[in-house]
Amino acid sequence: MKRIIFILIIILLVSCKNTNKNAEVEISAVESQTNSFVVIPEIKKTKFNQTIESLLHDQTEISIYLESAKNINFNNNYEVYREGRERKIIELNKFEENLLENYINYYDNKLKKYVLPDSVKVKSKLCEKANLEFWGVGEGFTELRTQPNFYYNVFKNYVTKDYSDFLLLEAKDNSVLYSADAGISITFEEVSERVLYWENYLNKYPKSKMFEKAREDYINYCTNYLFGMDNTPTFEYSTNEIYPENQIEFDRFISKNPKSKLTALLNLLFINIKKMNADELRKMLNDECLKLYTIK
Repeated sequence: MKRIIFILIIILLVSCKNTNKNAEVEISAVESQTNSFVVIPEIKKTKFNQTIESLLHDQTEISIYLESAKNINFNNNYEVYREGRERKIIELNKFEENLLENYINYYDNKLKKYVLPDSVKVKSKLCEKANLEFWGVGEGFTELRTQPNFYYNVFKNYVTKDYSDFLLLEAKDNSVLYSADAGISITFEEVSERVLYWENYLNKYPKSKMFEKAREDYINYCTNYLFGMDNTPTFEYSTNEIYPENQIEFDRFISKNPKSKLTALLNLLFINIKKMNADELRKMLNDECLKLYTIK
């Protein structure tokens, strides 16, 4: 009899221990062995998991809706979906601020890759399912963002050509880090390539609803190409002397693209660089950039 009572006590203790352990579980969504996304009954939900679940639900809903489409003009659906998704990602970045501040510390310089603890690995896998990625933006900062090709891949067959082309160029731009630490991270020749394909877009789609956004990118790349950034300038501000490597790049661009609007801006730079100080020159060329394409 005593032996039976002792066994019952042991069972009760083990049961209580397991209950307490389960109460501490914070992950409400995990990847199963079959790689399918499963939602675990609520034990302790986190804002992270709730947001990921919401993003995955939205992805499923928009995919089903688009697959039943009978035309290719779902521009408005794209805009509404994107606005809602990005709003949730902004919130995700806010309440994962601590993780994002420390994410850079997981980088192993010897291995040349991130080595994540298990808890972060789980979150990273869930982010991948929701088409999110951890993105280093320089100066040790990291943010969660939508993967570059996501919107293009989802909507390319359901929006008009101007939208589709915009999303493709945007994805191309976002595939590499453009600037960090107050400097341009790509070569000036690569900046000029961006100028050219956005210039072509503006010429091709002057009446597009995406025109203003494309124009904004175009002007940004033009001014960056002409002036650089604080840590990657194109000329010495104290003397207004263009750096030799930038002069070579400017000459290359003019030679290959004589009809580009950027060539006209470069010629204005050459004419006025000795006549104005850096601030005056920048204002003048910025004003000229704004005149190139007016919003209709």
